[in-house]
Amino acid sequence: LLDKLKTTPALGRLVIDLDKVITGQEAYSISLKDGDELFIPEKKSSVTVIGEVQLPVSQLFEQELDYWDYIERSGGLTDKADDERIYIIKANGGVQMPGSSSWFASNDSQLAPGDTVVVPLDADKIDQVVLWRDMSQIFYQIALGAAAVGSL
Repeated sequence: LLDKLKTTPALGRLVIDLDKVITGQEAYSISLKDGDELFIPEKKSSVTVIGEVQLPVSQLFEQELDYWDYIERSGGLTDKADDERIYIIKANGGVQMPGSSSWFASNDSQLAPGDTVVVPLDADKIDQVVLWRDMSQIFYQIALGAAAVGSL
């Protein structure tokens, strides 16, 4: 397995600000290697909402709407949604957390065409369901065992 890993080429992506690369800013000097590709996706006119919403769907971009408006237009959150960990995958591939900005930063909940709003699953709620399922099975087994002993 280690030999296979050593010979496997690393694949990944690099999110860049193409305007800064083209203008030649030193901090944005990118070294390309043989086989590297530059992929510029087609410009979209929509915002996509995926994850724990009632209806994951793409919607036409509207300048005045924020990420929460798009979630509401997708039917709102499901019971299993983690509303504290919602994030936005920007059209350029970067990721932003809407609630993590400072007071003086720009409004990072502002969307642009091609962005994707992701509403993740709340793993804590799933863990509670598993806990209650396991507990009910344990009580059932104890009751069944007590009934078996009582019938002797």
